[in-house]
Amino acid sequence: MPAQPLDDTTLRELVADATAAPSMHNAQPWRFRYRQATRTPTLRAEFGREMPEADPSTRAVHVGCGAALLNLRVSASHRGLDAVTTLLPVPADPAVAATVRLAECSGVPGEPADAALAALHPAIRNRHTSRAPFADRVVPDDVRTRLVDAALVEGADFAFLPPEHLEAVLVLIREAEGFGLSDPAREAEQRYWTRDTEAQAPVDGIPDYAFGPTDISGRAVHRDFAGTDVVPGRARALFESRPQLALLRTVRDRPADWLRAGQAL
Repeated sequence: MPAQPLDDTTLRELVADATAAPSMHNAQPWRFRYRQATRTPTLRAEFGREMPEADPSTRAVHVGCGAALLNLRVSASHRGLDAVTTLLPVPADPAVAATVRLAECSGVPGEPADAALAALHPAIRNRHTSRAPFADRVVPDDVRTRLVDAALVEGADFAFLPPEHLEAVLVLIREAEGFGLSDPAREAEQRYWTRDTEAQAPVDGIPDYAFGPTDISGRAVHRDFAGTDVVPGRARALFESRPQLALLRTVRDRPADWLRAGQAL
């Protein structure tokens, strides 16, 4: 017997959860299409939202699409649906990032299809990017282990930087951010993806209230979306002295790997 198409309410909820994912500059570089006959949402990369200055390879576009794909899988499992995912299923059309065939769970009715994924569902709406100072408290070993294990399930490696490598990476980040500020094309691209919330409607991009405070010490390693502009009344704060940075890595560096990294992220 052919599967029944999903109702409009369920589809809207699935896509709303998927599009709550993070993406570079909050560009939201994705589009979803649904084929009723096979109960298959297709995730397409919106290359019109790419950033040729900051992301010339479109790696970040794919990472964002991967994050949206993971959210879709979480949402499906929460609703008792199995999600059979295929990455880059159409070689002739690289914009097709993934297909997700949805089927009724073969287990106990009403139970989530994947309990580990379903347990993440409340986090979809709680997740947000923070550009405020973090505590200097060390992330506990058991939490680090869980992060490593979660990334491994999605085909990626997650590792905290050891002290001997941390300072070298911090230097690279500061040099890269300084280069970006001195490059007019990069700064113009970043300014395009930011907005003044008093003058512009809340759509995509980074709102000025989410820029976070400036660092009193001048050593913070997060990206400053104000660029060379001055934001009136912006707060100042002292950031953590030893940021806890981690690397998320894949064996190869191709679009399918970027999608896996996005899901692990």
